[in-house]
Amino acid sequence: ANTLAVRTGSSYSNRLNIASNGDISFYEDTGSTAKMVWKAADESLGIGTSPQSFAKLQVKTDTNKQIAMFSNTDGATIGGITDTGASTTLRLAGSPLIMTGAGGSGSEAIRVTSSGVVVVGGTSAGQDGAVSISNTGYIQARIDNDTVAYFDRTGAGDNGEVIRIQQNGSTVGSIASGPFSISAAGVN
Repeated sequence: ANTLAVRTGSSYSNRLNIASNGDISFYEDTGSTAKMVWKAADESLGIGTSPQSFAKLQVKTDTNKQIAMFSNTDGATIGGITDTGASTTLRLAGSPLIMTGAGGSGSEAIRVTSSGVVVVGGTSAGQDGAVSISNTGYIQARIDNDTVAYFDRTGAGDNGEVIRIQQNGSTVGSIASGPFSISAAGVN
């Protein structure tokens, strides 16, 4: 099986294997398991696993290990995912999916639970100081001793509708400015 193998040590541990089909394998410290694999025919790379044919890059790690860490001291963009093929889906997976500030070392900023609840500024739905959006569309904002929400209508003219309340697509109420008025079911 025409291959080029690099082995080291008295036990001839595998370090590198280049197959005649162009596949290249790099081995871990004991030389028993390939931990980085280039599949030439699929033009794909696997780190920690052999890549599946549909993935250009597949990374597998042990429990409680980061898959990748990115640092950037020169600008605001750490990384980007760009799809010029007009796909409509970007999938991020986690249970829960947690986004933090300060380059990943800051406190939790946004959490998406496995049931689809989005929590901003907290770790659980209904938490004081957080905004929650349920998987059914319910929105809850809670804060102790401060204004819960601000609505600021800007643009030409000072008068107009600031908030519209609808049920089944029909307006059932609104809050307007100048002069201030609240209407429900068409009654001011």
